[in-house]
Amino acid sequence: MMKVPPLQTAKYAAIGYVVSWALYYIVIGFSPTAYKWWLESKFSLEHVVPLDQPDNIREAYDAYGVHDYAQLNEYLQKHNLWYEVVVFRNYTDCDAIFRNKVYPRRKHAFDQFPRIDYNVPHGGNAYHNGHTKTGTFRNLTLEEMVTGGEGGEIYVMFGIFCKVLMLMIFVCFVDYFGVSYNGIFKNEDFSDFMKAPLGTFFKDFSFISWLKQDMVTSRIHWAPIISTFCMQCYGTKYWLFWKPEDLQKAGIHMTTTVAGEVASGTPQSIVKVPTVHAVIHANDLLYFPPMAVHAAASKKGQNIMIAIRRLDLWTIYQGIVQDPANTFWMFARKAYQKIFEDYFLNAVPENSYYYDKRLRYPFRGEWTDKESLQLEAFKDFAGMKYFYGKDAPIEE
Repeated sequence: MMKVPPLQTAKYAAIGYVVSWALYYIVIGFSPTAYKWWLESKFSLEHVVPLDQPDNIREAYDAYGVHDYAQLNEYLQKHNLWYEVVVFRNYTDCDAIFRNKVYPRRKHAFDQFPRIDYNVPHGGNAYHNGHTKTGTFRNLTLEEMVTGGEGGEIYVMFGIFCKVLMLMIFVCFVDYFGVSYNGIFKNEDFSDFMKAPLGTFFKDFSFISWLKQDMVTSRIHWAPIISTFCMQCYGTKYWLFWKPEDLQKAGIHMTTTVAGEVASGTPQSIVKVPTVHAVIHANDLLYFPPMAVHAAASKKGQNIMIAIRRLDLWTIYQGIVQDPANTFWMFARKAYQKIFEDYFLNAVPENSYYYDKRLRYPFRGEWTDKESLQLEAFKDFAGMKYFYGKDAPIEE
């Protein structure tokens, strides 16, 4: 029997180790069934840190005197803050930019308002929004929103984008919460809001609301390969952030269905893990990097925020550095879903046995089952106190 030299044995072992892990990531990345098994092993509703430990929350970095995108990049580079959460105070005059530049260009563009139920009286927590969506929507142009719109169930509110002698009318439908997924603002508008070269940013998520109470409006999630710049035009938002490495050390598992989710932990225990707190007001700009796990709450009343996204080789690199596995899985599942769309979703006739199944998107469908358990488990926990921080209202 031939004896294998120790060096060669070590080589084969190393190759086997690398190949086995590569297969692991490939199979979980491209197979919804394998992903379901993985999710079963990682999903948990248990506390990850004993609740008798103190909260571990610090404030985000504040920056002053930065008023355009070139200065912003210089500031992040100089202070080595590319992987941190930074609030640029009084970054720009969002009111004037909207009135003088953006509104004239986009007044005929459509936005969508989903109707919400105020059935979470305590305002929600990091794992559960302070409202639920009813599944009904209202479409309005930007012009309709600021000049009167149609119908009777409207509030007309003065002064959203006003200064001294300038009044504008903003129309918001009762119990509607506006979220525009790249529906209104375009590259030219991003450049104006950010004072940046044209083409720097690629999309936005615009949040427009007139809420009856303070509430969590975006439960815990994360974006894999894009950095985000949140321009607060009116009102106040409260944020909580976590770094991937801190969550992983605590045993909290991140997962991606292309969108980024969190598969374990609880709203009570996650604030025992190193947490960053931020509050942004009108004209403030919030920056956070790819993979920054976050949740956001909105102050009641008029509230407008435009989340502008940057995607390029640098942001992809930032994502890979912080979490290579989830970055790879995001690309793999995006490719799988693209094939699903092209060769199945659009090809299934309505009278087919598979017609109803087509709405169960690969990977997203597997996660939805667990998400429902998460929402049910944490619906009664009042977690707004963590979002308020020092700004908590005084109870009467």
